[in-house]
Amino acid sequence: MIVKLIKPVKEGTGTFAQQREQGTDNFAYLCEPGKPYFVYEITEGKGGEDQSYGINIRGGIKFKSIPARYFKILDNSIPSDWEEETRNDYGEEYVIQSFPEMAHDKFFYDRLMNDDPKTVEVFWSYAQKYEKAARDFE
Repeated sequence: MIVKLIKPVKEGTGTFAQQREQGTDNFAYLCEPGKPYFVYEITEGKGGEDQSYGINIRGGIKFKSIPARYFKILDNSIPSDWEEETRNDYGEEYVIQSFPEMAHDKFFYDRLMNDDPKTVEVFWSYAQKYEKAARDFE
């Protein structure tokens, strides 16, 4: 799935509650408007609520989950290697769709953000394939 930011988003200021009220309580401000981004995971709450996209921002690994409402879908095809899992964290049930390691290992993201070498290697093996698809949209 490939998406682009609908319009520029400002970085949130103030308390988290104020940012939430302003709609700036997320990382959409890190995305460049008009640039195509490959979606590495789709997460949605029970009943299809609060859908978000896991996007790798600004090269390197800057993987963030951002509400889907900030994006326009350019290509809604899902990679054939993706899998789906239902999770329950902190009493919230949600469905995640992604490549197998991300979908089935709830600590994959944490290890990725902590630069675990094996996890980073797995992520980049998918990124090389997926990012090419996004570049083809540029």
